This record gives sequence, C-alpha cells and structure tokens, in this order.
Amino acid sequence: MGDPVVMVSLYPEFPQSVTSSMAPCGEFVFLIDRSGSMGSRNHRLTRQTRILSARDTLLLLLKSLPMGCYFNIYSFGSKYEHIFPKSVEYSQKTMEEALKKVKKMKANLGGTKILEPLKHIYSQPCIPNQPRQLFVFTDGAVGNTKEVIDLVKKNSDSHRCFSFGIGEGASSALINGMAKEGGGHAQFTTGTDRMQPKVMQSLRFALQPAVVDISVTWDLPKEVSVTVLSPPITALFQGQRSLIYAQLT
Repeated sequence: MGDPVVMVSLYPEFPQSVTSSMAPCGEFVFLIDRSGSMGSRNHRLTRQTRILSARDTLLLLLKSLPMGCYFNIYSFGSKYEHIFPKSVEYSQKTMEEALKKVKKMKANLGGTKILEPLKHIYSQPCIPNQPRQLFVFTDGAVGNTKEVIDLVKKNSDSHRCFSFGIGEGASSALINGMAKEGGGHAQFTTGTDRMQPKVMQSLRFALQPAVVDISVTWDLPKEVSVTVLSPPITALFQGQRSLIYAQLT
C-alpha cells in the first residue's frame, strides 16, 4: 500500500464577539462585461440574454447594499465607462440614479478588454474605514489572463475580488484566478442556473471581515511528515467549507 492521504474540512464559525463588531459598510465597485457576446442567450431553453441576467442581478445588488457604504459601477468592452466619476455614498438618490443607468445597459461595447478598467479602479484612492470589495461579471476569456490576475494580486492588500463567470464560455482560469488572488470567491452560472442566489451569497461573504495570513499546523508524531497536496487557502468565509488534502509519509 502507498502512503496515506488525508482530507481536512474547515467550516469556520466566527465568534459572536467578532460578528457583532462587523461594520456593515464598505466600498462596493461593480465591473460588468458589456462586450458583444453578452448579448447571447443564457441557454437555448431561455430567452434571457447574459446582459439581461447580469443587469437584473446588479439591480438586486444595488437594492441590497448597506446604508453608509460607498459604491460605483463600471462597464467594459473595447472601452470602459463608469456611472460616477468616483465612488459615492449610498443613498436613495444615488441608488435611483444608478438604477436608471443600469437598466439602459446593453451588450454594445465590443470586445472583452478588462485590464484597463481594472487599472483605473485600482488607481482610485481607497476610502478610509471602507474596505473595498470588487465584483466582476464576465462571460468571456481574455488574451492577457496572467496580466489581469497579476494586477489583482498586486492590489490584494487594498481590496477583495468576487468574480462571476456567465455562460459556458467564461474562462475558469480568469474567474478562479481573480478570486483566489483577490481573497474573494468565484461563482459560475451555466445553462438555466440563476445568478441571483450565488451573487447574494458573495455579498454576504463581502460583508464579513477578511481572514488573512492563513496557516495550518500539523500536530503529528516525530516520525511522520506531511506534504500538502492542495493549493494554499487564501480566503476563509463563515459558513463556507474549505478542503485541504495532504499526504503522510
């Protein structure tokens, strides 16, 4: 027989003292793909297009943000646009202004060039005491995946990235890579999946405090060594299971 392999399941529950002190605020930046492919249908059995699905989801998110937070919305294709020049405080007035503009969004911005809007977002100064949370929605692949992921990683100290792949053509390398390096969470919707429940789960995660510098200590007999087989855990969220695989020799 070969060396044994073990699986460790982590299902964190934060102490009440931590969750009760969580500030339900932050800066929420939404980046939505408006390339031509977003005009495609989600699935042959539905008439809803990807841009409509993303738009409806964004409308739900806007109505679910906590009072006192800040937000802005960017959309991209071959070029990028933003609703406000910089993030604004969430209020009835700013929410209604954003809702009107989101409802008019169409898949009419050409290709899928995500790097430039990301650079612009990261160039904006963070708001004191308002942790930045980036939500990215896209259905495609890009030719510079590594450069995009490296940019997210470079700025990971100042934000968390939650990414959403829409449709069968979404790049798993891009979506998973951005979430991993950004300390966030990745979600995919294909076929007749509904995006809204998955996005609301990510919003709940975004309102949790960041868990950083994660390490695992193995208390084993001296003659036993351990080799971790799974990638390092970069983010932990309350109520979400994380798995560690290791080989004992």
